[in-house]
Amino acid sequence: MNERARVGAGCWSWLTSQRDAFTPFREDDPVRPKRLLAYGELAGILGCCLRRGARGGPVAALTSFVDDGLDGYDWEAQALRGPAFVVALLTVARFREAAGGDPAPLRAVVARHLALGNVDALELAPYRMLELEHLLVANGLGAGRRSAYARRLRDALAPLRRSPSAFSAHDRYALTHLVFALCDDGTRDAEDVAPRRDVAMLRRLVALCARMALAEGALDVLAELVSCARYLRLEEAWLTDEAFAFATGAQDDDGSIPTFREPPDVEDARFFQRYHATLMWAHAAT
Repeated sequence: MNERARVGAGCWSWLTSQRDAFTPFREDDPVRPKRLLAYGELAGILGCCLRRGARGGPVAALTSFVDDGLDGYDWEAQALRGPAFVVALLTVARFREAAGGDPAPLRAVVARHLALGNVDALELAPYRMLELEHLLVANGLGAGRRSAYARRLRDALAPLRRSPSAFSAHDRYALTHLVFALCDDGTRDAEDVAPRRDVAMLRRLVALCARMALAEGALDVLAELVSCARYLRLEEAWLTDEAFAFATGAQDDDGSIPTFREPPDVEDARFFQRYHATLMWAHAAT
């Protein structure tokens, strides 16, 4: 088994074993918001895998687990408590569609918020606003928003037009999320929706930031950058090989990979220390 396959098998095995930790529906759970975020991120990555044709083994098992929980949660109330939650709601709706279910009830919640003007009033980081526009279009709710998408793209690219040596950790994640949105999680060419010169800039930034993350041992964002390189068709096999070799060395015997060096001071600390990087490396390996 090569290192990519070893990383993927270990990560998916650990994620499957953590289904209880991903379940966010207990009202008295002291870390329910964190668990709901983790559940949404799991749904997002599973939806990406499903749209790219990866439907067997642990992807199938986790898809059933996530899909079974969707109907037992009050998504409308959650969106009212936090309007920015519509981004996660749109992600979950795309997951349900990819899983073969009916996303209409989830999309109807977002449509009501659009009608109220709640979505356009959101104040999110530029890359998150682009993500939002992308998800609205992908969910069939983007009619008449073409100019908004173009504006969001310009706004999201603006902070990245500088040397990556000046990037913060936040900037690197902004880069990866921007690439994921433009490439529709690996199912389309970024040049279909962005100017060629901007896509060329993104390729250069991904290559440089991946080298920096590898040198710094930044496992979590490195996983996202490896996926971005694949989506943008960067031909640097040595970089991907080195990244997976590094992930193999960091992988615990149970298959998990740490996101942070120290566990956070919350219930289920080890889960929250590890789920995101493990999920991102499972995705990168699939």
